[in-house]
Amino acid sequence: MTMSTYASSSNASMEDVTATSAALAPPAAAREQQRDRQSCYNLYSADTNGDVFLVQFPVASSSSSSSSSVPSSSAATYEPVPIRGGRKKASSSERAAQKLAYGQLADGQRVLAIARRDATIDVVSVSSSTEEGESEAETVKVVEEGQVGARLLVTLNEPRMKPGLQRWVGLAVHSRGIVACASSGAFTFFPLASSYSKEEEEEEEEEAEKVVGQGVELAEAEVVRLELPGPLQQLVFHREGASEDPTHFAYGGEEVPLSLWDLNKALSEAPGPENVDGQHGGSEAAGEVVAEDAQAKVAGENAKARKRKRQAEARQKNKELVWGEIWRAKNLPNDALSLPQRANIVCLDFVRGIDEEDEDDLSEGKRQQATAADAIPAKLHVVVGTRTGLVRVYHPSSGVRKHTSEHHIFPDASPVKTMTSGCSPGEIFVSDTSGKLFAVEWSRGKTLYSYKDITGAISGLVPLPAPQAAEPKSGAKGETHASLPLLASTSLDRMVRLHSTVPPPVAQVKANGKEPVKRPAVSNKRGQVIASVFTGGPAAVACVWDGKVPTIEESAEDNLRAGKGNGEGAESEEEDDDEDEIWEEMDQVGTKMRKGNSGGGKAAEEEEEEDEDQEAKKEQRAKRRR
Repeated sequence: MTMSTYASSSNASMEDVTATSAALAPPAAAREQQRDRQSCYNLYSADTNGDVFLVQFPVASSSSSSSSSVPSSSAATYEPVPIRGGRKKASSSERAAQKLAYGQLADGQRVLAIARRDATIDVVSVSSSTEEGESEAETVKVVEEGQVGARLLVTLNEPRMKPGLQRWVGLAVHSRGIVACASSGAFTFFPLASSYSKEEEEEEEEEAEKVVGQGVELAEAEVVRLELPGPLQQLVFHREGASEDPTHFAYGGEEVPLSLWDLNKALSEAPGPENVDGQHGGSEAAGEVVAEDAQAKVAGENAKARKRKRQAEARQKNKELVWGEIWRAKNLPNDALSLPQRANIVCLDFVRGIDEEDEDDLSEGKRQQATAADAIPAKLHVVVGTRTGLVRVYHPSSGVRKHTSEHHIFPDASPVKTMTSGCSPGEIFVSDTSGKLFAVEWSRGKTLYSYKDITGAISGLVPLPAPQAAEPKSGAKGETHASLPLLASTSLDRMVRLHSTVPPPVAQVKANGKEPVKRPAVSNKRGQVIASVFTGGPAAVACVWDGKVPTIEESAEDNLRAGKGNGEGAESEEEDDDEDEIWEEMDQVGTKMRKGNSGGGKAAEEEEEEDEDQEAKKEQRAKRRR
């Protein structure tokens, strides 16, 4: 496996030396390097010491003389992001990062939120490439310093969280602030407001050190705090679009069933005191139960009938939703010994279903229930991974509280560790605690393909959309063929990898005698590691993408579609194949005469030798491709 250089190693590679020289070069070279960053996947990662790093995977060659434009380990970079205006305390395990989130505030400022082990959240303004509205002088200044520009805007504190005993399970950047949740169920919305205007920022540019950390401020009066059931394992947010604010969130835990909430409704004020803490007329209901029990005793009902009535009341109470909650999963049935089963939820994510399947699953009554006041997007599904190695699928908008399907993913029943939805429809990526990574069709639980050469447990997965094709040249038809999406991962073996994805073959399946439904079928291929970076220090525990899709040339896009570019061996095989094809296409201008051959026999022997040579070359190419 090809690895890039360490971030702090003294044996720097030629790529790092070139990058350092370009960073210290005149402004023209700095601007050129800054433009090259726009052709990279930019990811931010954080380790167990609390340090933040910028990982860049170029998808286009920065040099015109370079023939390779496919992402490779030699071109990938891993550089630290120093935070100006931060706390003077050195990096330590107390400030370890647990969650990362990237987004844009209402004033257009792009920020990186870092949830740390000490119950704090650092909101950092990061400029890794030229943003819209960012002056060229600021960009050149950042690159001339040889590092990514970052400054601390504000530090948020969660007093209800116990550092060391509890951890962060959810984090998101909203246009109005930061939304976070701890494993204890402490859910908080931190509203942020700009402390000065854009004009004041430009006037105080020369005194930048004085305004560090003053870009935004916390509106204490508008902080919203909720108490969710705990302990929680993960809380995820749903966005209608990549650049839009989150609209829903879902959470679950080992003893907490899956629950779906409307974020805007949860942050709004409840209409009456009867909804406080989810007690919808609890005292009145309790009084009614006591009155009914008294009447039952008077009527002469036996103890068994009264027990059934109490159980019915308890079930009805469990169905009641608190303010902001729009759906809750049903508890699992008891096991063979009549003991209650735990939910055992470890991770979860939102996915979108197939249009035809969604229409078939909704009956008329359930469809009316799905279009009620608290409507849930019809195509929205929630997939959860359990500690017992199961993947359960829920369809909240169908009106059914039970899971619609349950699948075993790993042959050895390993616990599910991480999970994320893929960019391709009907596809999710699931990993276990031993480093196994599979692409799965979540509707049927079929493993589409797997990945190899991963030695450590995966701590984070980030799906990346396909690179954008370059604009067609003048005179062209303007048609460009699409590339395949990619996948980035961080693992405990201190590696950050960029994986390719495999386009699964499409199978035609008839659904209830209607039109055929296109479903992905199992593929005999494997995902490849296109590029990898060794951190050289503590393992990266969180990773987030900045949302910018790079642009590549047509030749690089063709290579990505073919799934090539995995290491030096694949590149050498491609070069050998190209050389063989060139030699075959060349015209033969002369042959060497052999002794003892004359007349028409010479031509026949030469033709036979040429045929044998061509067959031998074809066999060699077939062996190399295998």
